[in-house]
Amino acid sequence: MPLRFACFILIAAGLPAQAAVVNVTCKNITADTAALNTAISGSNTGDQIAIHGSCLINGIIVLYGNRTYLGGSRTGTVIRQASGSNLPAMLASDSWVSGYQYPMFTGRPFISHN
Repeated sequence: MPLRFACFILIAAGLPAQAAVVNVTCKNITADTAALNTAISGSNTGDQIAIHGSCLINGIIVLYGNRTYLGGSRTGTVIRQASGSNLPAMLASDSWVSGYQYPMFTGRPFISHN
């Protein structure tokens, strides 16, 4: 009997976690920046990030891949840069923010001699 129970635990531990809906409600204050980034960085692959309300940001919102980002509607969810923030981007991928350098080319140039 104990062996069967141990086998079930090993099989269940290998199953992927179910996607969750992570809700973020903005309050139109610059603290929305931290609220959004905290919710996104705490999410898992496959999760949905549901953004509600008007968001006032003074920093870049870092978007992680393999997630779905949703707003209530075009007029119900607004992300706006705070006056004087002068951000290089309002929303950016995690690879862009971390400074990933894309290669200038992927291999040696092809030259045809006909």
